[in-house]
Amino acid sequence: MADMAYAYDRLFVGVWFIVGLGCGTALFLTHYRVRRKTAFLGVLPAFALLVAAFPLADALGMRFPVIAMAAYYLVAVALVMMLVRRIYDVWWLEALIAVVMGYAMQHIAFDSVMLLTSILGSPIPSTVPDSPLIMMAAFLVPYAVFFGAVYWLIGRRFVIDHERIRDRRIWVSLSAVMLALIIVANLMLESTSAQTQRFGYSYDLLCTAMSVIIMLLSGANDILHADLTMIRRTEQLKAKQYEISRETIDLINIKCHDFRKSVASLSRGVGASSPEAVKQVEDSIRIYESMYRTGNDSLDAILTDKSLYCSARGIALDCMADGRLLGDFGDVEMYALFGNIVDNAIEAVEQVPDTRRRLIELTVRESGGLVLIEENNYYEGTLVFREGLPVTTKGDSGYHGFGMKSIERVVRAHDGELMIDTADGMFSLSIVLRR
Repeated sequence: MADMAYAYDRLFVGVWFIVGLGCGTALFLTHYRVRRKTAFLGVLPAFALLVAAFPLADALGMRFPVIAMAAYYLVAVALVMMLVRRIYDVWWLEALIAVVMGYAMQHIAFDSVMLLTSILGSPIPSTVPDSPLIMMAAFLVPYAVFFGAVYWLIGRRFVIDHERIRDRRIWVSLSAVMLALIIVANLMLESTSAQTQRFGYSYDLLCTAMSVIIMLLSGANDILHADLTMIRRTEQLKAKQYEISRETIDLINIKCHDFRKSVASLSRGVGASSPEAVKQVEDSIRIYESMYRTGNDSLDAILTDKSLYCSARGIALDCMADGRLLGDFGDVEMYALFGNIVDNAIEAVEQVPDTRRRLIELTVRESGGLVLIEENNYYEGTLVFREGLPVTTKGDSGYHGFGMKSIERVVRAHDGELMIDTADGMFSLSIVLRR
């Protein structure tokens, strides 16, 4: 009977650990987009695998008390991370933080219940037969209340965005320290006597709670730092936009002045038969070819402004775009997407010494029920990629490098795919969107 009771107890601990880890992790994933709904089918096999592996790890723990169970807990964390990455549209660091925070919530819940049990006694009456199902039912209510409170107070507000993470090494270190703290505490509390467990659960509860607070403060600090950096970046963009607008106005004034002179010269019959005079008139009015009519006012404004800028610098902007296909995009998204695409292309071709290769091609078209956005331009030098995106070649990465990240953010928000190719000195960007 003693062996049967011990087996029931260990089975309960294993099952409840896995359930708590999964539910705790889910609390911090509500803000992320589900990538594959069918991937949820992998939850049950993973749950069954972890449940089946727990008795094996427990048995090995008789011979290797620390190594076997520590390895089991780490494997469980890694497996849940893989599921999160497969189900949700998250980066590996976001998945790690969500799982670690979920593990911490499971640990706090378990410590709290065990501490209350040691003080108030078992919630199961002595007349009720001891079984894993009854034990799980008895612990279900406090766990549900605790997880509900955690979601309301923390989970629905806590968002880790990989673009806002200030230093990935800090987050990896914090996650590793919290995992080590929880796993060591688990192993130590299981081997202590009943008399010292009350103090152990209290101390462990306090340490884990402090670790969670540190994680929350680190997340808030990263958000504030990212917001401050974005404000500085916005001020830089405002200054740049003012300079571009001023140069554009000067260009228009010059062209209009040349146009008036040419018309006046022709009206007086001076050089009426001169090809140079006709060409001068054509060059003067060519600026109006920079005006775009794509069917989308925001896209028209962006392309017209960029086209005038390119015209003043000897850059050819060849664009064929059906703006009506982008009706779901707001003004801010349009500027974040196309403004950054063209700005990045302009910065690249300005470094190309051959003026004949200073060409930017941009198309927006429909194909097979999909919206295709394609951009091509030449570039000089070597591009460095990080996490699938080219990183800035400028000296201060704190103020630069937001362009590609902003493009990717908009594409992900519309369930699209972003592809980049850099073959033979040609930078090619392709975006596929569902209508």
